[in-house]
Amino acid sequence: MVESTRSSTVSGEGASRPRPSQDDVQRGALDLSGLPPTYVLPARLSSEECRSVADGMRRYGAPIADDPLQARLFLSRVGTKQRAEFELRCRGLWTEAISQHEIVVVHGSDSTEEEEFEPPTKKRRLSYSPAKGPQTDVIVIEDSSPEPEARRDDPIEAPVVLEKQEARDGVKTHDTTHSTPEESNLAAESADDPVRVVKVEWFQNSLQARRLLPLEHFVLYTGHRAAPPPPPPPPSKPAPVAQSSDAAPTVRPLPKTVAQSPRQPPALEQGVLRDILERAHADAATTPARQGLPWLGSARGRPRPVGRIPRLLHRSTSEHDEEGEGEMLDMPEWVKERKILSCERRTPPDPPNGRFIEQLRKIKMARLLRCDEIGVRAYSTSIAAVAAFPRELASSREVLALPGCDHKIAALFHEWKTNDGRVREVDEIEADEALQAQRRFYDIWGVGATTAREFYHDRGWRDLDDVVEFGWHTLSRVQQIGLKFYDDFLEKIPRAEVESIAATVLAHARRVRGDDDGVECCIVGGYRRGKALCGDVDLILSHRDESKTLHLVRDVVVSLEREGRITHTLTLRLTNTKRGQRPLALGADGGAGHGFDTLDKALVVWRDVAGGVKVDGESEGEGEGEGEGEGEGDDTTTTTTTTTTATAAKVHRRVDIIVSPWSTVGCAITGWSGETTFQRDLRRYSRKVKFWKFDSSGVRDCATGHVVDLEGVGGPSRTWREAERKVFEGMGLTYLEPWERCTG
Repeated sequence: MVESTRSSTVSGEGASRPRPSQDDVQRGALDLSGLPPTYVLPARLSSEECRSVADGMRRYGAPIADDPLQARLFLSRVGTKQRAEFELRCRGLWTEAISQHEIVVVHGSDSTEEEEFEPPTKKRRLSYSPAKGPQTDVIVIEDSSPEPEARRDDPIEAPVVLEKQEARDGVKTHDTTHSTPEESNLAAESADDPVRVVKVEWFQNSLQARRLLPLEHFVLYTGHRAAPPPPPPPPSKPAPVAQSSDAAPTVRPLPKTVAQSPRQPPALEQGVLRDILERAHADAATTPARQGLPWLGSARGRPRPVGRIPRLLHRSTSEHDEEGEGEMLDMPEWVKERKILSCERRTPPDPPNGRFIEQLRKIKMARLLRCDEIGVRAYSTSIAAVAAFPRELASSREVLALPGCDHKIAALFHEWKTNDGRVREVDEIEADEALQAQRRFYDIWGVGATTAREFYHDRGWRDLDDVVEFGWHTLSRVQQIGLKFYDDFLEKIPRAEVESIAATVLAHARRVRGDDDGVECCIVGGYRRGKALCGDVDLILSHRDESKTLHLVRDVVVSLEREGRITHTLTLRLTNTKRGQRPLALGADGGAGHGFDTLDKALVVWRDVAGGVKVDGESEGEGEGEGEGEGEGDDTTTTTTTTTTATAAKVHRRVDIIVSPWSTVGCAITGWSGETTFQRDLRRYSRKVKFWKFDSSGVRDCATGHVVDLEGVGGPSRTWREAERKVFEGMGLTYLEPWERCTG
């Protein structure tokens, strides 16, 4: 910034001010050369914003000061008078606030400033008798109008008291009898050199309006320069006074200035004070002492009960010596670099600390059933960090070193390690009948944590029989199907059966498109992460000709229903088809999607059959109804039901069929292969590091909204494995195999 001094910036001293160029005047119609020396306060402004404001004002001729002590006008983004005064004090500028009635009028170049006072709203004459002191006539000016930008927590300023002669002359006088020369100069400048703190929006709005807006609507604080307060005197130790416990308390005489003050009320005489202190001393002697601390006083004076006292980490001297005070050895690089996102590290499917993770998962589930979203995210992060640690944790100190693990996790680990693998909080959760009942409700497909709490607390249901007996007709169609096949959906699916289901779906997809090998299928989810048993079947269909993937999921579902493989269609979405198979736009609502994406997909109930298949339509009272389970929206079709004449019907399975165009198949496979925490962290990394929006339908730049084609680098991908690697490389991440994304 351009250095300025007081002699070259203060109005009226013959200094030349920088003038804006003719182009700037024509373009902006602003001339800020008449402003006093100006300084931009950096509070709540980034360095770039601060520099931009200063350069912009200098561009239009404003005198920008490098030293805040030489400035008279300050631009800031603070919101209160107290903060503005504090920012000035931090830079060595002490001020005294000016009342709202004092209006400073600057007359051009003659540098004469005079203070004009509006007619006071209220005047009253105060006089004192000669016995109490000299008579003094004062005018009390009270401001009843609200102050601009005032807040409820701002202190109320006292009324400004001015003597009559000063009010008539319009000049403030200052007593400098006992002041140093420097303090006298600052006090003398107080009336001539007011300081204003103005909101930075004044300059920005003036640029938009192409004219200089009045400062009065943007002034946050106005004050006179003042001398800094003197340093406090060193404390003096009072002489000890020997006094027995039974003697009356000694009353110190009042200071002379207080005793002789004409405003001293008669209630503060020594006799009254002595009587008050004697009664207080007597009350204290008769009040019984409080035993223990059963209650703690709150800030408002109301007692509040003491909660559960947190457990402290108990560590012996030998444990402390073994751990040492130096840097811990054999810590992974991601621990040393404090990488908290699970997409930046490898997480194996069978972690060495699996038994402790199982305890954390039970606590996390309890937080979920209690609708504690913050607790769920916190435990998910901690579980992912513990699962990624390559060896068994040896101490609570190592737990604290993991990014995402705090003292709570360290205390749980210490308790688990020293208590034979048991945690008291987990024992309480397993003994809580309410949580166990809510967990049974939560396992119904289509019932979330909020609905499970409603079943238990609002409707009074305790088991599945209560739901069937008292609330069957109040359930949505999807919830009825989830309750009907409750046991089937909880039964795990072996890998061989997953492969068989995928092969059948692929055969039907190629049949409906009349293509023997054009449609490709990739099994994702837990199967791709290497699980021996899966909860459901997730598979992605794609075709290199993107016209073949339009409405593909609908055609596949219809073909499978005709053959009797699909007994119920819970959800059918054509979201991606309706938007031209383009990535989700910025700010667009993808709906309550399932699996963090907005691709075309169908969530169905599958059953393998033996023998012939005959479609009979509806039976067992199962008519069509609107699906209302997870992942539904405007594109959700009605739930359909088919029956078969096969005698050897197998267990019903949950199958998710997803369709992705080949141009974004890598994003789809990446989004559906990792566990929930990995998917969440991948989106957080994309937003924080790249400023991109990642979705299984593609990637967009958050700054421009344009599509980021990660998979088109070097030409179209030959295989879906290559497409997935391009996604990792484009994001600047090390490629992780699917079985290295098991975040727990």
